[in-house]
Amino acid sequence: MSIFKRTFTSLYASIDQMVGEIENHDALIDAAIKEQKKKIAAARVQLRRVEASEKRIDDQLAQLCINAKLWTQRAAVEAKDQANEQQALMCLQRRQKVQQKIEKLQLMKDEYRHSTDRMQQDISQCEQDLTAMTQKHQMMRARQSTSDAMQIVERDSGIGLETIENSFDRWEVKISQSELTVDRLDDGVDFIEQEYLQEENEQQLRFELAQLLLQDKTVSDAQDQGEAS
Repeated sequence: MSIFKRTFTSLYASIDQMVGEIENHDALIDAAIKEQKKKIAAARVQLRRVEASEKRIDDQLAQLCINAKLWTQRAAVEAKDQANEQQALMCLQRRQKVQQKIEKLQLMKDEYRHSTDRMQQDISQCEQDLTAMTQKHQMMRARQSTSDAMQIVERDSGIGLETIENSFDRWEVKISQSELTVDRLDDGVDFIEQEYLQEENEQQLRFELAQLLLQDKTVSDAQDQGEAS
């Protein structure tokens, strides 16, 4: 259950305990609605901060992608000379480290996106609940006004507000129950596959180096044929 729902349910649980003792139910609910508005406003501030953090991650990812491309170009230059094979491999290793950072940041970005989506859904749901509560509050005010008018007219008959107050109690319980949400399970990140990738890493690097050498040889052969013709 989100913090916004817990706050909302806890707030009305307190109301449920006090409703039998406090006569001015209208003022009590009005105060609760105002408090919930403050909570939603605070939640939106937090959401904007999370979205700003996500934007910073996007900027870091863009820069790392540029760095990865740069190390690839450096490895290609070094691979032209067989004597610089080790230097070329070091360039690819540096590129690999950059790619690992990219993967970690991408996972972090995915978590931020999951969190922001969930927060937006929770805030939206709370706003819908608040709108419904406000509308019901207005209806109850109208009913109370009608009841007061009827009580004045029928005072001598002994009809009071007891029935309406009991209905109000049941109404409050129903609202609290309707605001309960199902638990959400956060998706975890599975890193087991990375253990297998480590063994294949050296072979992958050498394969990429061989591809670079092959591309360079193809270009050189084409140039030689052009000069010969």
